[in-house]
Amino acid sequence: MFLQAVKKQAGIVVLLFGIGVVSQPAPAGQLPDIVWMTGGHNGCSPVFLTPDEEMLISRGGEKLWRLKDGALAGVHAPVSSGRALSPDGVLIAGILSNNAFETWSVVDGQVRQTFHGHSDLVMELAFSRNGSLVASASRDRSVKLWSVAGGLLRTMTGHTGMTRAVAFSPDGALLASGSQDKSVRLWRVSDGAHLRTLSGHTEYVGSVTFSPNGSHIATTSGDKTVRLWRTSDGALLHTLVGHNWSSVDAEFTPDGEFVVSTGIDWTLRVWRVSDGAMIRTIDVGAYGSSLAMFADGEHVAVGTDDNPRVFRLLDGAEVSRLGVFTQPVTSVVASHDGRWVFAAEPDTLEQRLHMLNAKTGEVVRTLTIGEFGQEEIAPLAVASDDAFFVTRNAGGQEIYIRSMQDGALLRTLTGHVSVIYELAVSHDRSYIASAGEYQSGLWRVSDGEHIRFFEDDFGVGFHAVAFSPDDSVVAAGALGEGRIWKVDDGSRVANFEHPEAFFVDTVTFSPDGRLLASGGSGGSIKLFDAQTGDPVRTLAGHQGDITRLVFSQDGRRLFSSGLDARIRIWNVQTGAMLYDLDQGLGRRVRSVALLPGERSFVFSNDDVFVGLARNPLRKPVVIPGSRIDP
Repeated sequence: MFLQAVKKQAGIVVLLFGIGVVSQPAPAGQLPDIVWMTGGHNGCSPVFLTPDEEMLISRGGEKLWRLKDGALAGVHAPVSSGRALSPDGVLIAGILSNNAFETWSVVDGQVRQTFHGHSDLVMELAFSRNGSLVASASRDRSVKLWSVAGGLLRTMTGHTGMTRAVAFSPDGALLASGSQDKSVRLWRVSDGAHLRTLSGHTEYVGSVTFSPNGSHIATTSGDKTVRLWRTSDGALLHTLVGHNWSSVDAEFTPDGEFVVSTGIDWTLRVWRVSDGAMIRTIDVGAYGSSLAMFADGEHVAVGTDDNPRVFRLLDGAEVSRLGVFTQPVTSVVASHDGRWVFAAEPDTLEQRLHMLNAKTGEVVRTLTIGEFGQEEIAPLAVASDDAFFVTRNAGGQEIYIRSMQDGALLRTLTGHVSVIYELAVSHDRSYIASAGEYQSGLWRVSDGEHIRFFEDDFGVGFHAVAFSPDDSVVAAGALGEGRIWKVDDGSRVANFEHPEAFFVDTVTFSPDGRLLASGGSGGSIKLFDAQTGDPVRTLAGHQGDITRLVFSQDGRRLFSSGLDARIRIWNVQTGAMLYDLDQGLGRRVRSVALLPGERSFVFSNDDVFVGLARNPLRKPVVIPGSRIDP
């Protein structure tokens, strides 16, 4: 995905889409052609700056941000937790869960080397200035030195607690390690000799860093202090007191005259190295756990418990905040005219509905509709004319109709006595149907009257609901099966059986209303005759729960999204999988929706971003000088 982002920055390729269907589908396992991404984080540390400072890499390599405009330029889903960026910006070193670590390419995400040797979890990693060495700190109390090309060079022991931090001196001659044993040890890189121990902290040492000329070392600790040491003899020069909770990370300015620290107390503090004086306190507004200093010495990037932020040290001003979302977007819906994408962010303290420009991904409006625990916006149900959307209260007894313009409450629907899992608005905007625990019901939009609960004889509740295109019937999915009822009188039309799905979590009708698609836990998709409930065919291939199903306008293709981080496109008539889009989508794809005209689709995932990609079924037509039109 980073490779795609880098290529797109080199120049703009203008594509429009024809109306034909690709006759020879591309092979499975593809990177979708992404037009834009809009994202965020629910925790973004650590943060790195690329050598040219044009990009910021967050959460150890998961996202790449363009600093000049704050755009999300690339995503990656590494297996490891990135902890260090190589000096040339090419490799990230990341921690694995099996006492090992790996290096992988920022450009293409491919693993370059895997390093085994520690007997317990790796805690921290650092590259040498020339990029040829990597050091690792571990819970096994050791520090190990490795060749980046592969191979353990030496092991350094002596700490009596797990090692939590490690850093090379600028000249690459020394290695500093910080430990749970409250000490810092200095080692000679050439032979691994222990040179001296720096003692003074009264709690664990959380980070170590050298000044640009290597003459000083700054350390942070659980004892709330930052300490400055002289490298040559290990003398403690200053104890910097000011953080109200543990200090977490520290960085020197490029001239070495100041050190900036961050702590659990949501602040940055700027200290003068010469006398240890604290000259500024900056309110971050979030828990900052990592720092990246800009070459101008005037700005610092902070990795927080939500999104990356950039501060100006002179006056403490926040000059940039990268990202929009702070929680996964669970539902996306395209507007009826294709101009907007609606994105539901339900797990924040304040429930939010975002309206994004479908051409650019820019958030043009955000509606805050209530506190978590009182009202829930997911799953998102929007009227066909985009005039209103529907939410539920957390307890499940009420349904709310809200204005899409300003979020105002238009009507409250009552009648449910149990948790509501999904809602649907009829295409003519006259009715709202619910799928809930033990009940599936129908309400009239005009006056909010509860019309009926649909007849059901197995009483296990429903997780998915959908209207047919002509609004004559409603389908609801439950525990391995489902029901289809008439809207006008509530009578049952058919049952359908989907035993492979423990829960049927999504249902949708084909545009002609003849087929019903069902998906859920277990990864299988089934097509049924919507009149009889008889199975037509099974679409197999997903390795995780199915989260959303969408038919193309002509009913010949079916798009599916799943928790296996895939979007797949199927031939409805044959059941053949035409495309397997399994790269660049993030972890656990939660939703997919086709835009009108079907030249593109939008998706969301657990990696806190929404993306719009070109439909691979459409033939690209290059028109010089035209604009990209998704």
